[in-house]
Amino acid sequence: MKYVLTLLLFFITASKVLSITVTGNAYLDNSNTHEGIEVIFKPQSPTAEYSVGYTISDGSFSVTVKAGIYLIEYVKDTYQTHEVNQEIFIAEDKVLTDVTLSSQPLENISGNVSGIWNKNTVYNIEGNTTITTGNTLTIEPGTLIQFEKECKLLVYGKLVSKGTIEENIVFTSAESTKSSGDWGGVFIYGSNTSVINHSILEYAGSESEAKAIVNVENSGKLEISDCIVRNSERGGVYVQFGGAAQIKNNFTTNMSRGLLCNSGSTATISGNKVTNCTFFGISGSSTNATIESNDVSQCDIGIMSESNITISRNIVHNNNKGVYPRRGETPVYINNTFLNNTHGVRLYDSETLEASITNNIFVGNQYAISKETSRTGDPRSIEYNLFYNNNSLYNGTLLGFGVVITTNNNSDGCDTYYNLFEDPLFISSDSNDNDFVCLSSASVAIDAGDPSRQDEDGSIIDIGAIASTGQVPTSSIEDSYSEEQRIFNCFIDKHKEIIVSIEDASSDYIVKVFNLSGVQLVSEKTHRNTILKINASTLTSGIYIVTINNLNGNVIYSNKVIKR
Repeated sequence: MKYVLTLLLFFITASKVLSITVTGNAYLDNSNTHEGIEVIFKPQSPTAEYSVGYTISDGSFSVTVKAGIYLIEYVKDTYQTHEVNQEIFIAEDKVLTDVTLSSQPLENISGNVSGIWNKNTVYNIEGNTTITTGNTLTIEPGTLIQFEKECKLLVYGKLVSKGTIEENIVFTSAESTKSSGDWGGVFIYGSNTSVINHSILEYAGSESEAKAIVNVENSGKLEISDCIVRNSERGGVYVQFGGAAQIKNNFTTNMSRGLLCNSGSTATISGNKVTNCTFFGISGSSTNATIESNDVSQCDIGIMSESNITISRNIVHNNNKGVYPRRGETPVYINNTFLNNTHGVRLYDSETLEASITNNIFVGNQYAISKETSRTGDPRSIEYNLFYNNNSLYNGTLLGFGVVITTNNNSDGCDTYYNLFEDPLFISSDSNDNDFVCLSSASVAIDAGDPSRQDEDGSIIDIGAIASTGQVPTSSIEDSYSEEQRIFNCFIDKHKEIIVSIEDASSDYIVKVFNLSGVQLVSEKTHRNTILKINASTLTSGIYIVTINNLNGNVIYSNKVIKR
């Protein structure tokens, strides 16, 4: 009897092990109730058995299955079938990832295309797809384009992908579990300029083919702006082999190489935020590359230069190497801000490379400027920079560098190359703030750059990536004034006078001068077609705001002037 009971207990226990409860949620994208979605378990191993369950009104389901390996499919009439294309091993009770079925029609695409794609259809690229020469494909805002494994979009004609802030166009992987490198990418070959704007491009780029998510090659031309480019197996946007591109105001992240302009190509790379690239954020090896006003962080190399190019106005922070000149003889690094990098500027071992390093701010770097151990020569110049709180300024032997022996035009102590060594007084050092690394009004970096260069207000250029701008009093501009009527100018001349000129305007005006605290210092009435001179000799050195007001008191023009 005991033997029979033991066998019976073993049989019950074994049955429990083999019977498993799988739960989850599946939803319909256009309905408040979600019942009737069929959840199918397709066996892929001998122990698995075909099973089916259904969702109830809240979208939840519970299905009892046998232990084993399965493919799972979600099905409902008039909705796109969702297939989990990855085999799932089920050996114990399991909760599946939520799924939403799309009510949009799915159109499978391959071969030649043109015309208009609209947001009411999901376009599934199941084979290489081509826009042929002379044809245009226009994609409406809010459209989803998904690519099956290794598929590409080849553009010999023209692509127009113009989304909006509210409705991005999405180029993504068709895989249910998406991974970098799932599809091949977009290839621009056509000489008619293609446009990609307010779009998301993700999960493409091929390491094996050394290609990016977006590739501009041969005679291809592209304007790409305000896009998110992310999750590439290799690169974000490559311009190479004679391509030409405007790459502006994009966010690029999570890949090996970010934005590249290769030899023989032309590109303007400006206003982009590039982060989390395991090799480089931006690379320029073409003398026709413009790299300016970008924010580059969390990369091994922030910006890599391999030619004689000028790199300016970039904020380069929290990288291993901030800027790394590997080739070229006379690259120029001017008006950049290097913050919290291991190496701000890392000089390659080539003795022919003579970088010019001017008007930059170096703060919180392990090494502000460093050269590789095999290199003996110094840069062409290190001048008019500001260094503060770096562990090491420079590991070379530039004569007189770092020794404060004189003062600059602002009477601040500097070395013989007019480099400063004081706190730049950033408004914020938090990269999430809008005023990240902006200079406060008391910064010694204001008007401390190379005096042969000027900021937009006509003053000596400030040091760093972002020129100081005063706090302009709140203005309300009347719509009745045309742009042709607003012909104004103001500046401080060498005689310490604020010069205000008004040409061909339609009325008299009141000119006011404020300090940065908003205190009014001067108020004078002037006439059209005249030049007003205001004595500024009693004003202390600093930044002042000049406003021109109509007789109703409305500010119609303002400008910053700096008295030294």
